[in-house]
Amino acid sequence: MRSEFYAHNAAGYSFSSTNVGQQGNGFSSNPYSNPSGASVDRHGDDVPSSGGGGRGDGRADDKYSRAKNQVDEVVGIMQENINKVMEREERLGDLRNKTQDLEGKSQVFRKGAKQAHNIMWWKNMKLTIAIAVIVVIIIVVIVVPVVVSKNK
Repeated sequence: MRSEFYAHNAAGYSFSSTNVGQQGNGFSSNPYSNPSGASVDRHGDDVPSSGGGGRGDGRADDKYSRAKNQVDEVVGIMQENINKVMEREERLGDLRNKTQDLEGKSQVFRKGAKQAHNIMWWKNMKLTIAIAVIVVIIIVVIVVPVVVSKNK
């Protein structure tokens, strides 16, 4: 018993297939035919054949050529897309490396800035202490002679 089914591809063409185990590769000799053997168009409607017993009047060859051209075009586009993805991955890798380098440099900068801040704070503190000591010395120099002269 031979059972067949129809499948429609993306272009809308009908293809018939037989069960595995049947003689041949599992597909009918004319992919554009229905179980009765008549040729069909992309909508599954019967198309009169030219009686040659093959693919008809050459329209099937044209359809095959167009389908092959479309497949070749899709393969080309897919290869371009794969190349673009590879280039993008390369650029992303470069960007990751630059980001890591920048992160390392920012940590060095942060450490240097903190050291500079601490150094400047100590210099400011030393200056403030020096000014305070000078003011105290001036006050002592002025107040001590006045106090000593009053006690006499």
